[in-house]
Amino acid sequence: MVMEKKINKPIFLGLMILLSLNSPAKAEHLYKSYTVHNSGINSISVNHNGDTIFSVGNDNQIKITDLETGLNKATIKQNSPITALASSNDDNYYATAGSDGSVKIWDAKRNILVKEINIHLKPVTAVAFSPDGKYLISGSYDKTLQVWDIQNEQAMKKLEGHQSYPRDIKFSPDGNLMASCAGDDDAIKIWSTRDWQVKTVIKVKNTYFNTLSFSPDSSMLAVGGDDKSIKIYNANNNNLLKEINNQEGYISAVKFSQDNKYLFSGDSDKNIKVWNPKDWTLVKTFKSSSAINSLDSSYNGKYIISASSDKTIKIWKNRSLNNIFTKTPHQEQINSVIYSPDQKYIVSAGDDPFLSINSASDLNSERQIKDNSNGINSLAITKAGDLMISGGNNGTIKVWQTKNWKNISIFKESKSPIQAIAISPNDNNFVSGADDGKLKAWSLDKEKSINTMSFSEKIKALAYSNDGSVIAAGIGKKIIIWEASTWKQLASVEAHNSSILSLAFNLNDKKLVSSSEDGTVKVWNVNDMSTIKNFTNVGTVNHLVFSSNGKYLAGATKKDIKLWNTDKWTDMETISGHDGNVQTLSFSPDNRLLVSGGADKTIRLWELEY
Repeated sequence: MVMEKKINKPIFLGLMILLSLNSPAKAEHLYKSYTVHNSGINSISVNHNGDTIFSVGNDNQIKITDLETGLNKATIKQNSPITALASSNDDNYYATAGSDGSVKIWDAKRNILVKEINIHLKPVTAVAFSPDGKYLISGSYDKTLQVWDIQNEQAMKKLEGHQSYPRDIKFSPDGNLMASCAGDDDAIKIWSTRDWQVKTVIKVKNTYFNTLSFSPDSSMLAVGGDDKSIKIYNANNNNLLKEINNQEGYISAVKFSQDNKYLFSGDSDKNIKVWNPKDWTLVKTFKSSSAINSLDSSYNGKYIISASSDKTIKIWKNRSLNNIFTKTPHQEQINSVIYSPDQKYIVSAGDDPFLSINSASDLNSERQIKDNSNGINSLAITKAGDLMISGGNNGTIKVWQTKNWKNISIFKESKSPIQAIAISPNDNNFVSGADDGKLKAWSLDKEKSINTMSFSEKIKALAYSNDGSVIAAGIGKKIIIWEASTWKQLASVEAHNSSILSLAFNLNDKKLVSSSEDGTVKVWNVNDMSTIKNFTNVGTVNHLVFSSNGKYLAGATKKDIKLWNTDKWTDMETISGHDGNVQTLSFSPDNRLLVSGGADKTIRLWELEY
């Protein structure tokens, strides 16, 4: 590795390129696209198993499509266009609304007609099953809602009051409420399902409501309309909680994910947007090829499914990281996790007195080793995988033999906690950083210290370049870089406004990334330590790690994992899962998996699907 320019003072930052995460770029995560109808698609529904898509359109057909393969499972032809459909929560039935005024209930397993209901005088525009599957409600151009008792096969109640036809109907997941919206009367009616009386009416002038969705906990109601806004109401008292204005097109579909982590919206300007219900920030935007008519999502929120007038069903990958295992091998906060090079096990350590050796396939703890370091802050493993080094809160550094997990060496640095450990790529040496400001280089072969430097601030981050030629340290707000063979200082940069927490070199060693308590992540050109990217408003990132192929950078933040694409340095994903701060991350050697550890005492295994 060659350092073309050596500097020992803060560099001029005039060339800094800022990238704000508050304005997400268009995401290109189209997973599948199927042309299943001969004309525009009006409505879609995904079963709770997440393997089947039901769709209806103006071609008078019901189509049942395999989500993964796009293969047609069944086609049912009708005599008139079908305007809407809904699936029951138990996946046993689906219902269709016909322009001929009929409502039909179908057996979802056999795709045969169970019941045809003709109680409307005009075309039916919306249908919905109650969560318990006892009732089916339909809305029509006759401006009425009809409640059908499925078990007794009889009309139960006729609901009136809308001045226009209902465009959407939704039940709250707890079954206590039903909401309906009608376009021309600018009204949302919320009904009590106990007596089918109107509980309240929400009226907003010149809105022309199109779509509704209750949050999974039944506490919020999202609505969208022709005024190009999304409105979020408290479902219990109907107070307006949030209004998201100035969208590009009229809102045709809204849908909460089942885990309540996202709200999806679709509009007439071909956009599908993903919103974070915690603060209603825009997470990402997908751009489709045609106006969005209908949206649904797989039960786990992994996929968003859209339908358009261009005859296509599109499947979008909402998540690139999917949690496949969660375990609690520790009694206290986890500070470090690391994969073995052969990908057979994951080692975790934290504030409790144990090292946990966990199976890399399912995270089951295969062995726990009691340790007297008063908690471990940092783990590092040799490329050969034969040795692992731990840094403890009591100032001790221990070398472990991985074939039998025996402690074979102890290096006593000081009484100050060891915060960072980094091993040279040739496995000969390692460096350690401590709270007392001591940076030490050690020989693994000779089992002794070969260099010591003292600083006035804590050392929380250390990294070797992949070719082993340089060492970088985060010391307070500074990044300092040395030549590894001579310890000649090559660069010193006042990098952040607060303490640096993590450092990592990319695959070809041309870039170095840093995170800080100031809420920024910066990408540096190693040759002259100029800033390439500055990710602001990220929040505190406790740990940064590159995938071994260099394509991705992952960051551990407050309850979230952030993922960046290193090709264009764009934000790819923010995934929640932990119930406390995420402290540590490690990619699997084959780049397919990511393991995380946090303050909630859990380690979680995530599958990377890109």
